[in-house]
Amino acid sequence: SLVTDSANSASAYATGHKSVVNAMGVYEDSTKDPLDDPKVENLSEILKRTRGMSIGIITQAESTDATPAAIIGHTRRRANQDFLAKSYLDDNHRPDVIMGGGSARYLPSSVPGSKRKDNDNIIQDFKDKGYTFVSTSKEMMAAPSDKPLLGLFHTGTMNVYIDREMLKNPKVLKGFTDQPNLMNMTKKSLDILSKNPNGFFAMIEGASIDKQLHVMDWQRAAYDTIEFDKSIEYAENWAKEHGNDTLIIVVADHAHGISISGTYHERDGKKGPEAVRVYAKSIFPTFKDADHDGFPDNPDPDVTLAVQYANHPEYYENYHFMKTPTPPALSVTETKEEASKVGDKIEYHQVSSASSKANPARIHPGDPEVLMPANTPKDDAQEAHAADDVLLNAGGPGSEYFHGTMDNTEVFFGILRALGINGNKK
Repeated sequence: SLVTDSANSASAYATGHKSVVNAMGVYEDSTKDPLDDPKVENLSEILKRTRGMSIGIITQAESTDATPAAIIGHTRRRANQDFLAKSYLDDNHRPDVIMGGGSARYLPSSVPGSKRKDNDNIIQDFKDKGYTFVSTSKEMMAAPSDKPLLGLFHTGTMNVYIDREMLKNPKVLKGFTDQPNLMNMTKKSLDILSKNPNGFFAMIEGASIDKQLHVMDWQRAAYDTIEFDKSIEYAENWAKEHGNDTLIIVVADHAHGISISGTYHERDGKKGPEAVRVYAKSIFPTFKDADHDGFPDNPDPDVTLAVQYANHPEYYENYHFMKTPTPPALSVTETKEEASKVGDKIEYHQVSSASSKANPARIHPGDPEVLMPANTPKDDAQEAHAADDVLLNAGGPGSEYFHGTMDNTEVFFGILRALGINGNKK
């Protein structure tokens, strides 16, 4: 397909091979079974096999989500997350540090909230292999650095920075009130992984930048981008303090079709599209950081950014920050009656199909209702990935390999080159 998803794009980074949408670590075949496709050895397997290096997957998504799973797993369908959780136990690629959300994929089906189809207790299986298990930020920071770690901080995807660190709405957090930030997850993972004298490979993901763009919430995506940037800064400082012998690569799985076209304000009484200011009228936004923590104090200042999307479902554009996460469109089932001729008779039957409609909760009180018609199929209620190129930044030993326009599979070979590893040899 022309546009990738996260599974096969991350798999290209992890294996040096192309695959298909939803697949990781496999050459797809023509059978329906998503687990019988020929496997491709990935980074975690090569690095453990050839060097005995430690492996870490750190994410704010479910730890079995597409990007982290692509470093370890083998399946034609990324949705097989219960299988992926169990496969993480395999000695050939078992990560030494796993952190993220998604405890529902590890809990036996008998436990409320579990999404497993069996009664396997994967958390207990990790404990039996000597792992420390933590479920809160406090527990994570106190965990020993000389033992492998499994940290699962939410049953699903972890909450984003604005909701977790700023607004702290109990209805949004749903009881998960002590989730760590990505900076501390990075710190703890490096403390543990660096204990291995053979070195380590860590995949550290700011996962909800993508997820918040899918639901067209650019403010939450922007704050998570700042959080990701601060985690990169910590990793860079850590590398300097440890002899500058660590290659750091920063790259996205894929692009989203969003752009800043100017700014938005209602100082002169204009609202809606008429309050979008372009060119000379696009005065600077009034974001402030009074406490100097690197994050704007208010995600909804009186002059904000005008961010617009190249693809989208039908939705109401209101240009304001939503204090409660609010999807742009709602999935609905449309039913209509169709007629068919059977012999000499006409018979009528109901036909159902998936659709989506604009979410009225996105209408900003007092502003005009600006209904944006869908420019993608009506059965998709979210914004979609774009085929744009993405930026890659690299620093440290081996970083000179990364320059110009590259195919995503070349990232894999750049990593092996920096480590001096021939993946074809034992």
